[in-house]
Amino acid sequence: MLSVLGDLLLDLELDSEMRRIKGNSFEKTVAERIQKDVPGIELPMKPCLRLKRKGSRKIFAEADLYIASGPFLIIVDCKSYSVTREYLKGVNRAVGRRWELVQQWMRESDDRAKLIAEVTDPANYRIPPGTTHIIPLVCSAFPECIWGVDERWYLTSEIPLVCTYAELVHFVRDAGSMQLSDRSFAIPISPS
Repeated sequence: MLSVLGDLLLDLELDSEMRRIKGNSFEKTVAERIQKDVPGIELPMKPCLRLKRKGSRKIFAEADLYIASGPFLIIVDCKSYSVTREYLKGVNRAVGRRWELVQQWMRESDDRAKLIAEVTDPANYRIPPGTTHIIPLVCSAFPECIWGVDERWYLTSEIPLVCTYAELVHFVRDAGSMQLSDRSFAIPISPS
């Protein structure tokens, strides 16, 4: 019976509207839970804030969560993409496509962080004083396989840049006291 139920669930395809609803729900859950799971956490900007420059109505960046921790502004992009039956079975093509997707998430997260770091005239937000670097990461609803051992894929020796919620909580608790400024993923903020 469990096998039949599992097969039915894996065959389920979500349309774009259901994917959006699922994604929004995951983003909201992460934002609410992290405030409970990491007492004293500082969220200097409201979740999903669309960032603008002074004198412009155009949105130049948006992240799902902004967390201040010591000299770092951690920007979190939440992803709740379903996994396929082929991926779970280890089919090369499906695993390869998922790894490409995970790398795309990391590139987009890096690009967003670089844009935020370069802005010296924010209109609707403020980066906390003393913040020297932005740390972009992705929080996935599913554990993602990182197909590389290079440190550029990892926040710590155990936590990848595309992490689960539990890994995010662990990282946020310790990030302010970690030496991360010289890591390749830490993006220095332009002086204003």
